[in-house]
Amino acid sequence: MNENTWNSRVSQHSLVVTFVWMVIGLLISAITSIVFISSGFVYYFFTSGFLSILLMVAQIAIVIAFSALLYRASSSTLKGLFILYSFTLGISLTPTFLYYGLGMAYIAFIVTAIYFGSLAIIGFTTKKDLTSLGVICTGALMALILSQLILMIFHVAAFERVICFIGLLIFTGITIWDMKRLNQLLYYNGGMVSDDSISIFMALQLYLDFINIFLYVLRLLGSRRNN
Repeated sequence: MNENTWNSRVSQHSLVVTFVWMVIGLLISAITSIVFISSGFVYYFFTSGFLSILLMVAQIAIVIAFSALLYRASSSTLKGLFILYSFTLGISLTPTFLYYGLGMAYIAFIVTAIYFGSLAIIGFTTKKDLTSLGVICTGALMALILSQLILMIFHVAAFERVICFIGLLIFTGITIWDMKRLNQLLYYNGGMVSDDSISIFMALQLYLDFINIFLYVLRLLGSRRNN
């Protein structure tokens, strides 16, 4: 077996591992949200400002720890952090599911899954260098977050649908770029990081891409329903 064939098989296995863990993360978040809604604990949790802030700080800390430990920690540690992050984000998503309803969330999930799958195929199969696309989309995402904060502070709701379309467009580019990065990282990994660690790291990136696309699709569907 030559080196190219070996690298190809390793990258294919790691690709499967990446998507399996992404799906595991989505399932953990979904189950957590459903449990919180069913138990009624969500009403107590989000009426406590301290717990809400603590949850936000925990998510930021997990992401920082994940990035810091990528080159040092074992893949098992990274998996634990990923599971913990998926759990905390599932809690954060609970009010959104309460607002829009589980039926609307289910429709948004189906739309997102089809859309995300199409983007994944494009990103994985394209031969073009997408580095510039990633830089542009990352910059655009920072500008979008700043714009959303300004609109939130001044209670401007008129641009809600426009923001959703822009956000969806940005994460379209980021998802394609992340899939291209995944392909390159797995195939050209020089041994500095294990393939399992790369798979978990990229599973987190794709998980976040999926969640953000899902939220923008849900808001768009919800805005149509409200109109």
